[in-house]
Amino acid sequence: MRAGFARGFSAHEAQNVTVAADVAIRRSETVNDLRRAIYTPCNICAENGASKEPTWSIQASRITEDRTRHLVSYRNAVIRVKGVPVFYTPVFWHPDPDSPATSGLLAPKISVSAKRGLSYEQPYLQIVSPSTQLFISPQINTSVNPFLNLEWRERFYSGEVDIRAGYTYERDFDGHSRKFGDLTSRSYILGDGAFQLNENWSWGFSAERTSDPLLFEKYSIPSVFDQRGLYSTDTQRLLSQVYTTRQDTDSYLSIAVMSFQGLRQGPNPNGSKVSVTENNSVFPIVAPLIEGRWDPSFDVAGGRLHFVGSAVLLDRNQSPYTTTAVVPGPTPAAHPPISTGRGPSLCKTAYGWNRSRTCAATSTTSPISPRPPPA
Repeated sequence: MRAGFARGFSAHEAQNVTVAADVAIRRSETVNDLRRAIYTPCNICAENGASKEPTWSIQASRITEDRTRHLVSYRNAVIRVKGVPVFYTPVFWHPDPDSPATSGLLAPKISVSAKRGLSYEQPYLQIVSPSTQLFISPQINTSVNPFLNLEWRERFYSGEVDIRAGYTYERDFDGHSRKFGDLTSRSYILGDGAFQLNENWSWGFSAERTSDPLLFEKYSIPSVFDQRGLYSTDTQRLLSQVYTTRQDTDSYLSIAVMSFQGLRQGPNPNGSKVSVTENNSVFPIVAPLIEGRWDPSFDVAGGRLHFVGSAVLLDRNQSPYTTTAVVPGPTPAAHPPISTGRGPSLCKTAYGWNRSRTCAATSTTSPISPRPPPA
């Protein structure tokens, strides 16, 4: 029907959308005009079949649905939550449920803080292809230089990639916008990807690094410590990894390489009020971590066998059990370092030999509580 008119109109459309109106006018095959109407994508029927108030709805004096432009527009719109009006606007619009993804501005983010002053962040979505999206989100601040956030999402036939990054050129600043230090580039990257090679094999990665340990907090970067990849770490620490797994009904195998970056702040051992970041030299490079399991499908002596095994190789520049202590009396003589012939030397500490690139002042405060020496 190209054109028509109806009273007491209601319709249930795709994506669970329900529209009802006192008067419905079909102006063409692509444009419908509803008067004194209501729109909701929520369920309007209870499990027993009785009617119920939708979770949210939009009531308007006029609703126009344009299928060519994939747009639903409203006049004198009232947004209701559980039937209670919470917001009014003379003009309102949104894409229709069948609308394809399109490029455009997203909802802005406005905040006020003592660190950055007034901040306005305006995200923009660029549809690169049906499987690729680029988010550009500049953050404009009144007290510090702007910060640019980027996110790249892409789907492949065997997996997907999600990469976030941010950059600014600014001096360091404290919680009251007081700047210090030199102007320099400050950035971060948070990304991960996962791919299915075949029915049993898969591989993936995560990349998490930042130039400043307090960058995420100062610029209010969200979802920093979400799990990316096969393994996760605790808060205020970043984990980069590459892994592969094989799994079937009887066995499981995983091989991973990992690197850590600590962001936790602690008291300054020199007594200064300025906190210091934990020493990343004590975090090992895990290369590799291997974990496996095998449950044979056959019986053995009337029972079942279950094999579980794991192995790990750790490489670190400094022992996590080396601690700093102030002891009265003369300074003990340093034990001469032992050269390994290549790379770091081995230095004698209170708890054994410590692999370090220098044997001078190798003591440090460990982010992990020191383990007592063996009896």
